[in-house]
Amino acid sequence: MIERSLIKKSILYRLRFWIGYGLLVLALSLLLILAVTQTSGGISSSEQTSALKSASITVKNISSFMIIDLPYHMLQKISISLFGLNPISIKLPSVVIAFITSIGLVLVLRHWLQPRTSVITGAIAITSTPFIFLAQQGTPAIMLAFWPIIIMLLVISSVEKGKLRTLIFPTLTLSIALSLYTPLMIYIIIALVLSSLAHPYTRLVIRRKIPNPILISSIGLTILSLVPLIYSIIKSPMPAKGLLFSQADSGLGVIDRLIKSFTQFADISGYTIVKTGNLAPYFTLVVVALMCIGLFYLYKKRHTIQSYILFSWLAISIIVAAFNPSHPEVVFIPSIILAGMGIAMILNEWYRLFPQNPYARAFALGPIAVLIGGIMITDATRYFYLYNYNSGLIQANSEDLHLMHSTLRSKSNNITPSFIAVSNDELPFYKLYIDTNKINLQVTTEGNIDKISTSDKTRILATKSSALAKSKTIPESVIASRLDTKPSDRFYIYKNIAK
Repeated sequence: MIERSLIKKSILYRLRFWIGYGLLVLALSLLLILAVTQTSGGISSSEQTSALKSASITVKNISSFMIIDLPYHMLQKISISLFGLNPISIKLPSVVIAFITSIGLVLVLRHWLQPRTSVITGAIAITSTPFIFLAQQGTPAIMLAFWPIIIMLLVISSVEKGKLRTLIFPTLTLSIALSLYTPLMIYIIIALVLSSLAHPYTRLVIRRKIPNPILISSIGLTILSLVPLIYSIIKSPMPAKGLLFSQADSGLGVIDRLIKSFTQFADISGYTIVKTGNLAPYFTLVVVALMCIGLFYLYKKRHTIQSYILFSWLAISIIVAAFNPSHPEVVFIPSIILAGMGIAMILNEWYRLFPQNPYARAFALGPIAVLIGGIMITDATRYFYLYNYNSGLIQANSEDLHLMHSTLRSKSNNITPSFIAVSNDELPFYKLYIDTNKINLQVTTEGNIDKISTSDKTRILATKSSALAKSKTIPESVIASRLDTKPSDRFYIYKNIAK
C-alpha cells in the first residue's frame, strides 16, 4: 500500500493524462501535416467538384446557398478565397474539421469510459487509414464523422449530473439542423434520437422544463438555419434525394451496392483496390478483433444509456453503409467507439486479476504498449503506402494542378506562358485557379485558339484534353506527371502556332 501511495504521489503519475493528451495532439498535428504534404499530392475529381461548388457561393446570388453540405462548402470557400485555389486550400477545411473531430472523440470517450481508454482509443483512431484519408480529402465526407461527435459532445455537456443545462440547448439544436445538410446524416440523427428516448433516464431529463426564451431561440435558430435547405428542396426534389441516398452510387443496383460494400470491409487481401479504387479492408483485422470484444462489453453493459445509443447508431450505420458503398465513413465513429469499449474490457479484466498488486498492473503496460503501438504504426504506414504506391488509389487523383502551378512559377529562360488552352469542361476549374491566385494568364478554349496572336516570346500552355493538344501541332516541351497515370503526359507548351 505504501508503494502504491508513493507511485500516486509522483509527478508523472499525476500528470499522466495531460501528458497523454499532449502527445496525442502532437501526433495528430504531425500526421495531418504529413497526410497533406507527403502523399501523392494530387486531387480527385470529387475534390475539384467540391472546390467549384464552394467557389460558386456568393452573397450576390442567394440561390448559391441552396446546396447540400453548405456548412462545409462555406468553410472551403473561405479557404480558397484566402489562399487561392491549390491542393492545400482545398484540403484545409477537412484537416481542421478532422482535428476538431478527433479532440471531440476523446472527450466523448472520456465521459463514456475512462481517461486511459480515451487516450488509447483516440491514438488508434487518428492513426487509422480511414481517418487520415478523410482528413486529407477536400470533400464534405469528413462531416459524417464530425457531426455525430459534435452532437454527442453537446448532449453530454447539456446534461450534467442529471441537470439540464439549458444554455447549451440552442447550440445543440443548431448543430442538429446544420447536420441535416450532410447526406445520410438524417439516419444517424434518427438513430441517436430514438435510442436516447428509449432509455428512462433520458426521458426523465427531457421532461425537465426548458425556459421559454431558450426554447423559442432554439426553434428560431433551427428554422433560420434550415431555410436554404427547405427552399432548395421545394424548388427541386434532387437535393432531397441527395440527402437520403448517395448520388455517387445512383448507377448501381441493390445487389451491386451490397457486393461493393461487402468487398470494402471483407477483402483482407486488398486485391480489389486496383479494380474498384476503394480502400479495402476498411478496418484492419486487429481493430475488428477489438470491435468484437467491444460488442461483448456492450452486451454486458446493455442497460446503460451509452449501450442504447451505440447499438442503435451502429445498427443504422451498417445498414446505411451497405446500401451506400461510396460512404463507408458513416460507420467509422461508432466502430471506433466500439473498439474503445474492447480496449476498456481488456484493461478492466487485467486490473481485476490484480486489484492490489502495482507490479502486475505495471507489467501489463508492456504488452499493451506493444499492441497499441503496433496497431498505430501498422495503420499509419498502411495509409502512406497505399496512397503513394497503389495504382488503384493513385489513378483516382490528378497532379495537374500542382504541375501547372510549378510550371507557371518556373523562371527558366525568363519565359512563362501567356495563355492556357483548356477544354470546355476544364474551363471553370482553371479559370477559378487563375482568378483566385491572381495570375496574369488568359484562359482560352477550342473556339478561341485561332484568335491568339503569337510571337517568339509567346508561350501557350495546353492541357491534355484541349483541342490544341489533340491537333498535329508539335509542342516545344511536354510536362509529365510522376504519378501512376495513363497517359503520364499532362501539359504541352507551344510557341509560334501556325494560323
